[in-house]
Parts: sequence; structure tokens; C-alpha cells
Amino acid sequence: MPPPSRPTMDDVARLAGVSRKTVSRLVNSSATISEHTRGLIEAAMAELGFAHRQPASAGLRPALIVLLHDGSDPALACVMETELLTQLQDGGPALAVHLLAADPAQRLQRFLAAHRPSGAILLPPLSSDPALAQMCAAAGVPCSRPGEPGLACDDRAAMAELVHWLAAEGHRRIGLVAGPETSPGPRLREQGYLDAMADRSGRGPPLVVSGNGTFESGIEAGLLLLDVSPRPSAIVCCNDEMAAGVLHAAARTGTSVPGEISVVGFGDTPLAARTLPPLTSMRVPWAAIAREALTRITDGATARHTFAADLSPRGSVSRYAGEGIGSDPLIPPGRAAHFPGRVPPA
Repeated sequence: MPPPSRPTMDDVARLAGVSRKTVSRLVNSSATISEHTRGLIEAAMAELGFAHRQPASAGLRPALIVLLHDGSDPALACVMETELLTQLQDGGPALAVHLLAADPAQRLQRFLAAHRPSGAILLPPLSSDPALAQMCAAAGVPCSRPGEPGLACDDRAAMAELVHWLAAEGHRRIGLVAGPETSPGPRLREQGYLDAMADRSGRGPPLVVSGNGTFESGIEAGLLLLDVSPRPSAIVCCNDEMAAGVLHAAARTGTSVPGEISVVGFGDTPLAARTLPPLTSMRVPWAAIAREALTRITDGATARHTFAADLSPRGSVSRYAGEGIGSDPLIPPGRAAHFPGRVPPA
């Protein structure tokens, strides 16, 4: 008879009624565990006979990786957290997820001083702020920045490919919900959109409205684009959160998707398959990017990588059978590059 398998952190978490992350924090001597939760976990460990390695000495702090995001794209944060938890094995570094929504520099400084993590992973748009990366470096904390050149896909080429695919499906008036101008990834995606629209000169002007990456900004941008006359036959968004917002705007205005308008996201996070209709999206391999970001911290890897993006077609796009539009007399002279100007997010 084979020997019984050793209990794992997952077994302890199930018995204690807590998350694996919470068990990991206790194993790594985190001070953030309440006495009640600590009692539940220790009781479960005793019942299962779970043994964990203690730090080699009382003065040695346990390894801690922190995933930092600003809350604007919770679907992306969820993808990254799930993959990092999968990669971090029992007895290895613990993972903390920390929100830097307001005053990110001040909050990061406090977190670094209080917890002294062994590594930090900054998610977009925080990853585009060099001051945050410099703060980590000054504290002696290795920092990975997914979405930055060398740890991202070719956003510009991927967006251009997406727009050309929509054009091949018969769409001529294609709108874009752009991301923050301060974030390199969304900025490159906007440039890719403009590249593709320039390649198709005379078949419809660019129509660009700003968002800030959030679901709410997608609703506002969607309402603006749906109010254009004639409206675009397709709207592309710089992430899935804003695309979900555009779907919401379409439902609010009684606009059928994809019957009257097609909607496309970027990133292909789990959110894309959960909308109604399911969202067509350009797939960014965030799980692979998460693994590389972790390797840079744990192994000191420095090699730059450009990851491949590809299309995930779903029910939010249909072929457009209407006639192409070569000009738009409703756009004032001098503003044909953007409609209705690059509207800032609220």
C-alpha cells in the first residue's frame, strides 16, 4: 500500500475555512493574521499533521512577493494573482496583494518600510511609473514591471492586426476607447489603431474617445461613441474592463451586440468569456508574463521578452454587411484624427 500523501497548504486551508494565501502568510510568519484566524489554521495543521519549515533564524524575515495594482483592472489583477499562487510552492515565498489606488507613491513607501518584501510586481498602469520602480530599487527590493517593453507583447502590432481583422469583416467605421495617455501599453495600442486606420485611408476616419482603464470609463466612452451619427459599426477597447463597460452602454441604449454594433476588448482576461455576449478580445498571455515577472525576482533573470498576442473570437462581433463610408461630413475640419477630440475620462 502506498504511503499516505503529505497534507498540503490547500488541505489546511479547506479544513480551516480560509484561503491558501492566508495559510501561506501564517507559514511565513506574517504579522497580519488575526489571533482567531491563527487559531483556526493551527488547529487544522495539528489535525492534519501538517509540518512547515520555520525560518532558519529568528532574525531572518520570510520571503514575501507583493503584487501591486491600482484597482482599475481587477480582471488582470486576478489573472496575475492566480498564476503567481500556482507558481509559488509550499515553503516558498508568500504572496501579498496590495492596492495602491490613491497616493500610490506614499502608500508604496509605507508598505516597503513596514513589510520589506523580497520582491515587487507592479501591474499596469503602475508599472509605467518610473518613480515607483525607483522607490523599490532604493529600498533594495527587486521589481518587475509587466506591460513595459521587454515584459509585454507588441501592443502596437497586435492592435493594428485586430483593426485589420475587423476591416476584413466588413467594418469601416471603427471606434476606439483608448487608455490613459500616461500608460505605455494603452498608448501603443492607440498608435496601432491609428496605424491600421491610416493604412485604410478613405474608408472611414479614426474615432477615438479616452478612457482610464476602468469599467465606468468604458460606459462613458461607449455612450459617446453610440451617440455619433452615423455611429461606428465596431468599437475596440484598450482592455476588457472598458469593453465590458461599452457592452453595458449598448444595453442601456437598446443597441444590439453584435446585431447593430460589434465590440472588442484587449487582453482576453477571464472577464471576456463572462460577459453577455461573450467578448471577442486580443489575447495577451498574462499568465506567461506573470511567470517571467516572478523569475526576474526569484532568479535575477534580466532577459527581455516580447510575447505573442493572438485573437480570441467570441459572440460580440459579427460581419458587417453595410456599405463602407469614405468620409464623415459630421466631423469638423481639423478634427478628423479623433472624435470628438480626445475626450478625457471623468
